[in-house]
Parts: sequence; C-alpha cells; structure tokens
Amino acid sequence: MDSDIKLKILQAAKNRFASQGFDGTTVRQICEDAGANQALVSYYFGGKESMFFTMFDTFFPAGLYSKYLEENYSPEEGIRRMVKEVIAYRMREPKMVQIIQQEILLDTIRTARIREYVSESWMQLREWLREGKEQGVFHYQSLDTAFMSTLGVILFQRICSFWQPFLTGDVGELEQLTEEVVSFVLRGLRPSIDE
Repeated sequence: MDSDIKLKILQAAKNRFASQGFDGTTVRQICEDAGANQALVSYYFGGKESMFFTMFDTFFPAGLYSKYLEENYSPEEGIRRMVKEVIAYRMREPKMVQIIQQEILLDTIRTARIREYVSESWMQLREWLREGKEQGVFHYQSLDTAFMSTLGVILFQRICSFWQPFLTGDVGELEQLTEEVVSFVLRGLRPSIDE
C-alpha cells in the first residue's frame, strides 16, 4: 500500500512538473491529482525538492547507461546503441524528457544535480566521437560541435507542439525511427566521398 501511494504521488508529480514546471507546481496540486494527503509528501520524501529527485531515481535509467562503460563497443556501435536507448526512453518517458529539458533551458538550481544523472552517458558519447575521429571513422572539425549536433538530433526532435503543423506524423515505430536517426547521425560524422 505504501509503495502504491508513493508511486501515485511520483506519477502525479511527473505529470504536473512536465506541464507546469517545478516552480509552477504546488504540493497541493500533486496530492490532489494523486488522491493523497499533503502530509505524505513530507513523510515519504521530506519535501517538494526531495520528491523531485526521488522522481528521477524512480523514472530515470541511470544504471542503464553504465553498461556502455563496461562493454568495449566500437565508436559506431556505441553511438548506434546509445541512440536506440535514448529514443526508447524518450518514447517511454516523454514527461521526464520534458522536465529535463525545461530544467536545462531555465538553468535552475536543480540543473547541476540533473547533470549528475546524465553526465556519464554523455561523456561516453563524447569519447566515442573522439575515438571515431582518431580511428578515421568519423570526420569533423570540432569535437564540441559534433557532440552538440549529435545531442541535438537525439534529444530535441519533436519536443513541442510548436512544430506539429510542419510534421506529417510518419515517424513510424521505434525501430524505424531509431534506424533513421542513427543513419542520419552516422552519415553526418563519416568522411564524405570527396575527402
């Protein structure tokens, strides 16, 4: 019973934080949505901010990306696998992705802590880009530009309703979307035939 209500509170928090942001959301609203007493937020989490990070502990797959450090993937295979995992997570947890993006864009006091959740995987991506260039598999001028461009393609596609009038909805299933994004990223990183 305790874990059920705790999860209901976290789900309600995720929905509210995604739609209204952290500062625009009250504990009262979250508890109303969850059908829970407000005192339970203090009891289970110690407050709103602690609940926010418990939400990350619950819904963010931090340990999932650690496997990339354990495996010895080639740069191309590593990027392929990471893109697939990130896109699958984006489709599974769009509200968490929205919350992360809001926090980053607003550069809140919580941003540094959120960075801790994602930094291991992004440092691995950066390392694969560097290794790929060293091996002659990838060609780019600036590691920073290659890194940020790759992140942009992976993370920021179709993130808001603003773009909906320009889209046809032909994204396809996870596998098709993943393959198209991987192909796009890798084509952008590989040396062109002219070089």
